[in-house]
Amino acid sequence: MTAINFVLDNLDFLAEIILFILIYQYITSEKIKLGWYIIIPLIIRFLFVLSPALSYVLGHAFLVVYSLYRNRYGNRLLDIFYGLFPIVIESLVHNLIIYGIALVINRHYLIVLNFHLNLVIELLVFPVFWLIIKTLKVDFKALNYGFRKSFSKYFLLLIDISMLSYALLLQYITFFVQQSPGGRDWHVYLVVTYALLFLATLVYINATFSERLKEEVLLQKDRQMSDLAHYSQQIERLYTDLRRFRHDYLNVLSSIKYGIDSKDIAIISDIYDNIL
Repeated sequence: MTAINFVLDNLDFLAEIILFILIYQYITSEKIKLGWYIIIPLIIRFLFVLSPALSYVLGHAFLVVYSLYRNRYGNRLLDIFYGLFPIVIESLVHNLIIYGIALVINRHYLIVLNFHLNLVIELLVFPVFWLIIKTLKVDFKALNYGFRKSFSKYFLLLIDISMLSYALLLQYITFFVQQSPGGRDWHVYLVVTYALLFLATLVYINATFSERLKEEVLLQKDRQMSDLAHYSQQIERLYTDLRRFRHDYLNVLSSIKYGIDSKDIAIISDIYDNIL
């Protein structure tokens, strides 16, 4: 039984790290090579043998470090957001699934974990996350664009602070409060409350940024129409100048022809001098 628990614990740990990377790739649209899905979890798990505390911290902070290192958009607040988001969303969805199962079987949520369902729950996190995002119609491309354009710089700072505060507070409750009488309820209150607030925030900023994006698209179209009208006017002026030149050119040729027909070199010479 101990060997089974050991295998399940390792698989659960590896699945969690892989899930972090998968969610990060989904929200940033950054292509991460398949090999990293194997190498990073194994490195972090190996560090667990040397230092469990270091492995735990690195397992929950490596995406923040990676995002800050890449700094793809030149926005440190956005880098932190991308690094924290997978950890926070995994925690929220994972715990909400546990609470849902506990309600169905009418048992305390901690008992659910005793049935070795933790790995199964971890595998369900991304499909549930994807379903929630699609249901709420959250467009991460619009979010990315809005954050990169600094539509709401201070709002992004507040989100980063709230995610970090949630992660730290959840750890505090898990390790120090949950074992006390009534402490387990605080765990549920925190997860459910923050899940509602966090998802509502995502929906709000998504709607705001999508509206701003539409306004910019319309403004860009207006500029294009204005540029096209200006271009059409220039073409029309060039065409008018060309017609005027053609008319003058024909007049000159007619005058030269008259001089040639009359064999009057003076007329031809006068026309030549006037043209030059």
